[in-house]
Amino acid sequence: MSWVEAHGTGWRGGYRDPDGRTRHTGTFKTKRAAKAAGDDAEGKIRAGKWIDPTAGKVTFATYFETIWYPNRGGELNTRKTYLSHYRTVLGPRFGAKELRRILPSDVQAWVADMGREGVKPSTIKARVKALQTVLAAKKGASAMRDGLIERNPVEGVQLPTVVEDEPGVYTPAQVDQIIAAMDPWWRPIPLLAKETGLRWGELMGLTVASFELGFRTVTARRTIVETSKAESGNGTRFVWKDYPKGKRARTVGIRPAAARLVAELVAERELGPSDRLFSMPDPTLPADWHPPLTLIWTPKRTDVWDSGLPVSRAFYRTGVWIPAVQSIGLPYLKPHALRGSHISWLLAGGADLPTVMERAGHREFDTTRRYIGRMPDADQRALDALDKAMDQW
Repeated sequence: MSWVEAHGTGWRGGYRDPDGRTRHTGTFKTKRAAKAAGDDAEGKIRAGKWIDPTAGKVTFATYFETIWYPNRGGELNTRKTYLSHYRTVLGPRFGAKELRRILPSDVQAWVADMGREGVKPSTIKARVKALQTVLAAKKGASAMRDGLIERNPVEGVQLPTVVEDEPGVYTPAQVDQIIAAMDPWWRPIPLLAKETGLRWGELMGLTVASFELGFRTVTARRTIVETSKAESGNGTRFVWKDYPKGKRARTVGIRPAAARLVAELVAERELGPSDRLFSMPDPTLPADWHPPLTLIWTPKRTDVWDSGLPVSRAFYRTGVWIPAVQSIGLPYLKPHALRGSHISWLLAGGADLPTVMERAGHREFDTTRRYIGRMPDADQRALDALDKAMDQW
C-alpha cells in the first residue's frame, strides 16, 4: 500500500519495491499527485514492469564494455560490427552518458548531426540499429531487458530515407574476360563463383567432399569466417562456421564444363576428400606471378589449416580482382557482384523465382527481386515477350 509524506515544500509518494525496501517518488505540489505516483509504482511492481530508478545510473560505456558486449552471442562478424560501431560512433557520442539520461531527443539530434556531416542514410540506419540493439533488443542482453531503463529512446526516431541501390552485374562475357586476366592460381575462384552463385565464405569452405555426382553438384555445408586473431583463438584470422548463411546446407548443380575444370583442379593440386579447394599459394612461386603487392607469406599448409591458409577477402579484392578488372578496362564492381550476376543470369534465362531463391539461399522474395531485369537486354526480352503475346491474340 503506497503512502504520502511531506517533503520540503511539497509531497512525495512512498512504496516498497519487490525486495521490501522503502522507495519514494519525486516531489509533487499536491498530496493527490504524490499518492497517484506511489500507486502507479505499486501497479508496475504487481505487473512485473517496475524499473529501479537508480539502476540506469550506469554509463553507456560501462554497460557496453562490461555487460553487453562480453555476453553478446551471435556471429563473430556481427559482434565485430557492433564493436566497430561502438568504437567509432556510439562510444564517443553516448559513452559518458548514464543510460537513464539517453533521451529520444538525444538520438534524434545525433541522427541530424550525422546527416549534416554527410553520412550516407544507409550508414545512419545501421548505426542507429546498433544503438537500438544495445538499448532495447528483444532477444539477448539489452538495457531494457536487464531492467536498467524503462523505455526505448530509439523508438520513434525519424531516419533519413534510404534509397535502395541497384545491384551492379557483369555479363557472362565480361566475367570470362576478368577470369582470363588473372594468374591461373586464382581463376578457379571466380569460375566457381559465377557458376554457383555461392558467397565468399561458402566458396572458401568448399572441400573435395563438398562435390558429388562426378563434380556435377556442390553442397555448401560450412563456411569460413574472417575475423581478428583475438576472436578466432587459433592464431589466424579465419575460423570455421558449421553452417552457411540461412543456417541450412544447400546443394546446387554445376554444368559439365565447370565440373571438368573442378576435377582437373583437384587432380592438379593433389587434393584429398577433406582438403579445401581454395587456399593461399606456396611462397616458393616466382615473385612476379602476382600483381605488385607486399605480402607476408604463411606456408600453404599450417598446423591449423592443414589444407592451406584460407584466402583473405581483402587480399583477393586488392591483389587479384581489382588488377584484373582494371587491366581490361571494365567498370569496377566488388567480387560479390559475381553472385548477383549469377542470379541475374538465371532470371534472364527464364528460371522461376522459387528455384532461383533456393539456389541462392535467399529467404526473402525482395532480396531476389532486386536482380530482375539487371541484364543489358532485359527490357528487349520483355518487349519480345510482349510481341509474342500480342501475336497470339
